[in-house]
Amino acid sequence: MTEHDHPPAAHDPGDLPGPPESNGLGLAGFIVSLVGLCSGGMLSPVGMILSFVAMFRPPRGFAIAGFVIGLIGSLWIVLAVTVVGFAVLVAIASGLIAGAGPLETTLDAFEVRKALRDYADANAGAWPADASALPGLDADDLQDHWGRPYRIELDEGAGKVRLFSDGPDGQAGTDDDITIS
Repeated sequence: MTEHDHPPAAHDPGDLPGPPESNGLGLAGFIVSLVGLCSGGMLSPVGMILSFVAMFRPPRGFAIAGFVIGLIGSLWIVLAVTVVGFAVLVAIASGLIAGAGPLETTLDAFEVRKALRDYADANAGAWPADASALPGLDADDLQDHWGRPYRIELDEGAGKVRLFSDGPDGQAGTDDDITIS
C-alpha cells in the first residue's frame, strides 16, 4: 500500500438510516375520516377518535389531518341532525304533519287527567262536579285539537278517570277516537 491509499473505512451499522418512522394508527384514522367524510360523515367520529389517539405518536402528519377531517365530518353530522330536527319541530308546530292533532290531543288529555286526579287527591277522593272548575286549566285545555270538548268518565269507586276525544271525524266509537285511561 502506498501512503496515499487509505484502508477502506469500516461502516458502523448505527450510521445507516433506518426505515422511516410510521404511525399506522394515524394513517388508519386519516383513511377512516376521509371515507367518513365522503360517505356523509357517518364514520367521521371513529376516524377522529383514531386520529386523536395517534396524535401522541410521531409522525403526527396523517393523525392531525385525520383529526381535522374527522372533526369536519362530525360537525356535518351534528348540523344535519339539528337541521332535520328543527324542520320536524317546525312541521309539527305548524300542523303540517297529519299526526300532530292526535299527538297534541293525547298530551292535552294527559294534562286534564292529571288535573282531575290532583283535584281528587286534594279533596279526599271527591271528583269535581264540573271539569271547568279545575285549577290551572282554561276552557281551551278542556277541548281536543279539533275544538270539541273531551268526554270524561269518572269511576269514583275505583278512583279512575277516562278521557275520550272523538277524533278528527267527531263521531264517537270510530277508529280515530282517542282514549286516555
